Amino acid sequence: YSVPCDLRGSAETMAAGGNRIYMSRFLSDLKVRMEAKSRQFPGRISLEGYGEVRTFREFDGRYTAPLHGFRDAEDYWERSSSARYLTGIRVPTLLVNAVDDPFLSEGCYPRDIAAASEWLHLETPSHGGHVGFVSTGGDGEYWSERRAVEFASAVVGGGPQK
Repeated sequence: YSVPCDLRGSAETMAAGGNRIYMSRFLSDLKVRMEAKSRQFPGRISLEGYGEVRTFREFDGRYTAPLHGFRDAEDYWERSSSARYLTGIRVPTLLVNAVDDPFLSEGCYPRDIAAASEWLHLETPSHGGHVGFVSTGGDGEYWSERRAVEFASAVVGGGPQK
């Protein structure tokens, strides 16, 4: 649910003006994690100038890529985006990305790949935001949980997944 299949596209979407508040919050949360990592691995991670980091491109270029063996943010996004692996899926897989998710780019809705695959099942509900599938059916169960169980039950029972 809410899968950023296209990391580059999602990073660019997050850097757009309408998502500045979200971006700031993510970077603030990441700073706390990076502070802990810098204590855990002294000398490997510098937080000097962290306050100047404003986008995932800057964060990933400065931290994610070099710490994990990637050339730069672009290399990390290209090699780590799940979109490149979707055609190779050979087990029933449900991907749910809400159309109104403010963090996802168009590349996160692999409609053509899913249409051509017997394994990848893409659902794009109109509403849900980012991980916001919180409506309940009166029994306290979240829609996302119910949908995951329905899908898994259909797979195990041999019924239709789509």
